[in-house]
Amino acid sequence: MHGEAKAMFSLKSKLEQQYAGNEEGIQVHAPHNTENLKLTFRGDRIAKAIGRIAERKVAENATLQGLLLSKDYTFTLLDPRDLAEFTGLSTSVVVQTQRVAISVSLDLVKWHLEGFFGSVVDGIDADHVRTLRVMGTVDVKHTREDELMLEWESSVTTDMIADSTLALILGIESSPASVKLTMSSHSHHTHADEEDEELMQQIRCEHIAA
Repeated sequence: MHGEAKAMFSLKSKLEQQYAGNEEGIQVHAPHNTENLKLTFRGDRIAKAIGRIAERKVAENATLQGLLLSKDYTFTLLDPRDLAEFTGLSTSVVVQTQRVAISVSLDLVKWHLEGFFGSVVDGIDADHVRTLRVMGTVDVKHTREDELMLEWESSVTTDMIADSTLALILGIESSPASVKLTMSSHSHHTHADEEDEELMQQIRCEHIAA
């Protein structure tokens, strides 16, 4: 509060009387001009775990992951799968797709993806389309001879992985490593296996350095 001293102290006394029985222990301050006032706030919050999270056997000081809901100054922690049951709210998943025109083979795309992301899962999806799965989240589908389709469930992390995957694919055709690898493949019958392996190792080093 700030104002004429006598009136402010009178208001302070009335407020203290009004909230005297409050469990929160409300404090009313009436500092003088230029007087520093130090306020202390509680930093800890207590949340009640319900549903699947409450059923888990959790060790002391373990970290729990879930949805934290706040209502009427109370906090509740629950598994996203329990949201509809305990709150009546529903969840949805946003699936994003991006189509990219290509003029290189899927094997060359896979080679570049493995060089950047490490392991890439090569398989067939439900529609019998050859699919490369990147980081377990982004699918690169060979939908047509000259086309790839990226598909992923949108989130902060998967969107970044998808952006990186798309940027990498768009740069494959102009990559020096792609040119060297293609030339090596076309003249494979004129080189010994040892020479091919040495060239592949050189391309991998240049790819990582780039």
